[in-house]
Amino acid sequence: MSTRVLSPREQTHLARYSPIPVRVSPTDTRPVEHITGVAEFRDLALQVTKDALIPRIETEELVELALAEINKKLSIAIDFVSIAEVGTGSGAIAVSVLHKLVAEIDRIKFLATDISPHALAIAKRNAYQVLGLLPQLSFLQSDLLNKAKPTLQLDVIIANLPYIPSGKLKSLDPSVRDHEPHLALDGGDDGLKLISQLLKQAPDHLQPDGVVLLEVDESHTKEAMSEFLSDWNLEFITDQFKRNRFIRASLR
Repeated sequence: MSTRVLSPREQTHLARYSPIPVRVSPTDTRPVEHITGVAEFRDLALQVTKDALIPRIETEELVELALAEINKKLSIAIDFVSIAEVGTGSGAIAVSVLHKLVAEIDRIKFLATDISPHALAIAKRNAYQVLGLLPQLSFLQSDLLNKAKPTLQLDVIIANLPYIPSGKLKSLDPSVRDHEPHLALDGGDDGLKLISQLLKQAPDHLQPDGVVLLEVDESHTKEAMSEFLSDWNLEFITDQFKRNRFIRASLR
């Protein structure tokens, strides 16, 4: 039987993380991260399953944006900086941020939320694997911030929520469409369903000078998000491929 033609990246990944040589059949469309159970993100090797989205290279740039904002807050904070990642999935963003800020860990409080208990279980495993037991990091099963304490006030909110318009799901590569959780992909008709909900919830939990950092679809222009312009300053930031990919939002 012939085998699936693997890209150089896929070959390297399998060689690095599979304990025995793997022969992938031509009909096997699984991403190699699901074959090995490992995904590389920044300088970390994280556990992944079909219950959480495999972290993408573009999202590494969201981590860099978050680190820049958090370091600004730390430079002027009297006590601590409060951060939340909404829709943490595998925990890649939360774990990467805290791994980088380990020297400042006593000045940070970090909340990671997800609606999926299965995704949260993966995030907790990754956090323990990389960070050990960390009292500054807590997890909450919640639809966005619905179950957050009313008193929660945040300096930085980070979110890589589902942002693919529903109509585009069928055209996704089979490795994504057939193996990744649609709960982590489907952003509703315009891809903004959950992003819109978060921007409506966030003012109740955001410090006056706080920021929300979002990863979005390239179709999410300022015009597409015009309903939020009366309440939010929206700064659109391109990724390494020069596509609109991130938004920095602050309250007016």
